[in-house]
Amino acid sequence: MKISAMTTDQALDTLVRLTEPAGIILTDKEVSTFLDSLGAENGNKNFFAIGIDAIAKLIPAMARTHRAETYEIVSVLTGKSVEEIGSQKITQTVQDVRDSWDEELAGFFHSLRAQTKDNGTK
Repeated sequence: MKISAMTTDQALDTLVRLTEPAGIILTDKEVSTFLDSLGAENGNKNFFAIGIDAIAKLIPAMARTHRAETYEIVSVLTGKSVEEIGSQKITQTVQDVRDSWDEELAGFFHSLRAQTKDNGTK
């Protein structure tokens, strides 16, 4: 579900649950380097403003070292269990991410990434 379609209570609960797995992913050196390079390739646009196509390029790095966190994020956004995410067809998982993506979610990830970089955890 998109953050913008949630009630305030739902959105805040969702963002709290997203913070830990997203923070782990965003502080990973390989992921951070990739995000920096992607931003440079796109005229230093915010990676999260580039959209879902950029995420598709990031998935291999996330799947190698952050599969559990990735599944948790999709689980939080869809209400499905982590086990369901792992066992469903990849096309459904991609659709779940697309169905959940909106400017509010992009803004959350962007803010979290900026915070992790500012804290020197890059």
